[in-house]
Order: sequence, then structure tokens, then C-alpha cells
Amino acid sequence: MRKHGDWWITNKERTDIKTSFYNQLLVSETDPYWWRSEIEYYKYIISYFDLPCRSFVDVGSSYGFIARPVSKIFKRVHCFEPNPKVYRCLTVNMTEVKNATLYRKGLSNRQHSIILYSNEKVSTHSSFVNNPLEKATEVLAHCITLDSLKLSSVDFLKIDAENWEWRVIKGALETIQRCRPAIFVECNITFFKTFKTLYDMGYILVGVMEVNNYMFIHEDKVKRVKDVQRFSMGRKI
Repeated sequence: MRKHGDWWITNKERTDIKTSFYNQLLVSETDPYWWRSEIEYYKYIISYFDLPCRSFVDVGSSYGFIARPVSKIFKRVHCFEPNPKVYRCLTVNMTEVKNATLYRKGLSNRQHSIILYSNEKVSTHSSFVNNPLEKATEVLAHCITLDSLKLSSVDFLKIDAENWEWRVIKGALETIQRCRPAIFVECNITFFKTFKTLYDMGYILVGVMEVNNYMFIHEDKVKRVKDVQRFSMGRKI
């Protein structure tokens, strides 16, 4: 584990911004780049749809790039990171955050143990789905369902699970139906299954960020119809 800027990261993590896009986030929280990106987008969505800020669930927390600044917005943050080495860094990065609960687990559609294919140079490419093009180390990880935690409130659900997002959602159906959180999810090969599952529960796609990151809001919370009608896929709102 080593320090890079304001963050503790694993020893082998790449920090060359030119060759590793994600590591552009390895900057100070006061850097303008940070506040113009994902967190600023969350704040806009929260304000625009007048969302409550009680509980934020961060699936795929990595080093805490999202969780730490979000902890200043939400009363409670739940962080899930199944990679043992990354989780160790996460615990250090979140030391001063008193309103966060950390879980060294992944989320899935059932409780089970599974192989995590850990990319040590770009840890955010680690996945429960093996990619033969990625050089990865096999690590045993443990998964639970979000529903099993029976959280009293979830207002915002962020999912970055590297092609495991549909299973995360399937294990959170009761929580989603009960709490109707805003859902920000990265989707690649599971896009159609993920979209249909959320659509069937009354969710509307209201925004896309960086090609494969999708913002869903439940139809009951959509008030400004004209601005989102084109995303509603025919649903009457």
C-alpha cells in the first residue's frame, strides 16, 4: 500500500494518467476536475429531482473516490468492495469518515463465495466475470444480497460492478421496490437485461454519462416531465 496524492492505493496500481483514464481520479478532492465530474453530476440530480439524502449505497467502492466526498452529502454511506487489497486501502482512505459502513464483500443475486479476477495494475477492471484479455489474479471473494441487509432507507444506489450489475440489482429487488432510490449504474454487456429489469419496476432513464453510465429515476419522483419525456420509452409519466 502506498500514498498517491490524497489517496492510499495498492502498490501495483497504475498512476499514469495518459495510459489509465480511471486514475485521473487520483487527485485531490479540491481539484476542479473532481468536482466537475461524477460527484457534481450526483449533486445536480439530487437537486433537480429533490431527492432525500439519508442513505447512499456504493457498490464497487474501490479506494473511496466516490464514497468519501459523498459522505459530506448523505447522512449514511454503505461501501461494498470485495477485493481484499483494495479494501485495505479503502479502510485507510475512509478513516476520518464517521458516517460510513464498510463491507469487504461484493453484492450479488444470492449469498455465495466466488472467484474475483483481480487486475492488480488497474484494480477497477477487477471483475467476477473473467476477461481473457485482462491479466488477472484469482482471489476468493464473498457476496451477499443488498436485500439481506434490510436497510431502512436507500436514496441513491451507485453500481460499478464490471458486468455484474444485473445480479446486484436482482439481489436488491425488494430494497429497490420499497425505497425507490436513484440508480446510477455502469452497464456494458448486461445493459438490456438491466434496463428491462429497472423499466419493469417503473424506472426511467434520465441521463447518460461517459457513454456507459446510466442514471435512472423512479417515475414517482419525476416531476419535470418535459425534460425527461424523451427518455421515458413510451411510458406515461
